[in-house]
Amino acid sequence: MNEVLTPLYDELAKHGALVGEPLGARIEAVLSRPGDAMSAAELADFTQAVERGYQSFQRAQPDDAVKELEHALSLARARPAAFALEQSLRDLLQRALIGVALSYVRVGKQEAADLAIHELLVHFPDRPIERRKYGPEPLELAKRVRTGLEQAGLARLSIDVADDRAAVIFLDGRFLAVGNADVADVLPGKHTVFIRGTLAGRIHYVELPAKGSATLHLSMGLDSVLSTTGPPALRFSGPTERLSNEPRLASALASALGSRTVITVAVRRFEGRPAIIGTVYQQGNGQPSRAAAVAIEPAADQDAVRGLARFLINGGKLPPNVRPVRDSAAKRRPVREGSGGGRRPLRPWKFVALGTGVVALGVGGYWLAVDGNEACDNAPCLDARDTATIGYIAAGVGIAAIATSVVLWIKDKPRREASTSSLDLLPQPGGLRVAWSGSF
Repeated sequence: MNEVLTPLYDELAKHGALVGEPLGARIEAVLSRPGDAMSAAELADFTQAVERGYQSFQRAQPDDAVKELEHALSLARARPAAFALEQSLRDLLQRALIGVALSYVRVGKQEAADLAIHELLVHFPDRPIERRKYGPEPLELAKRVRTGLEQAGLARLSIDVADDRAAVIFLDGRFLAVGNADVADVLPGKHTVFIRGTLAGRIHYVELPAKGSATLHLSMGLDSVLSTTGPPALRFSGPTERLSNEPRLASALASALGSRTVITVAVRRFEGRPAIIGTVYQQGNGQPSRAAAVAIEPAADQDAVRGLARFLINGGKLPPNVRPVRDSAAKRRPVREGSGGGRRPLRPWKFVALGTGVVALGVGGYWLAVDGNEACDNAPCLDARDTATIGYIAAGVGIAAIATSVVLWIKDKPRREASTSSLDLLPQPGGLRVAWSGSF
């Protein structure tokens, strides 16, 4: 499928599109990052690095301590949601930040030590440093850094999850509220916000200036389908969810990225054949302004695919072999069985099982019926047929096969794969355009 879409992506790139990794980097820089937990290997690496680093600090080896603890902190910063999902990891995070701050002091890097303490205060505003465990030095460091931040001025943060009032909100890894929150007296600096509903959300960053304020309007719906792990994508659970949410969420993504126009590109069936279908939505209302398609079977016309890209960007006259899509709702309808989609993988086997069962049951019935009958044509006959055993076996096989066919008939439903939509952004005067493609 990538080969089919390559001419489209090439043409979009000519108009300044962000595709693949550059787009993923932009989404993560401007909007959000994955809310993933640590893998088992990452968790083991993090835990061991914290312990090795703190032991190096205790052995008066600050350079080794900084190396190990900064490695642990790089893992933590790459997976901030892990500390919301598993609260016990926060103890290790606190230990790493205290250890690295004290190690920086030992090597004469006071500014780096203050930054580590600042990060510590952001993540643990309401958790005191244990004097018995860490001694008085980190307490004095934290007191001095906190005083400076408070004198500069505290900030305010408001968070609203409009489409899921049951979403759980975490601020810097600690539970904050459900649905929405308004927090005063927040330390200035970089903060992480993680929301979790029925599905995992994503990490949002917010920089709070001294005496400043910020409001985050978040969407659990967008967070749950947006993926930047690998090629940027909107990953719906199936055609029905895509049909219901595609325009709204694509438009919401465009708005969050400062765009005014959304271009969706998906591979669907159109006029009985697989086709690349593109639709242009106006930001805000999710209503299509134009849509067109290019058939990709029996073979994709690369000139037509490039023409589709130009039409989606600029509008105007339809290029050759590019068909208008007048019913946008119909083009997004899930593919029905018999139209080439929704494969029924058990279809042949249920008929085989049913046919085998009927034949075997008939054969078994026959052998049971003739059991005990005379085995010779001429009288008197002293031999009788002994066919009961084979009759029962054949009948049993027939009943089992028919029962299997019933199960297959029940279980044989169209196989619908998850709908995945990769994303591209097109910088345009007055905003960005977002293009995404789907696979089925």
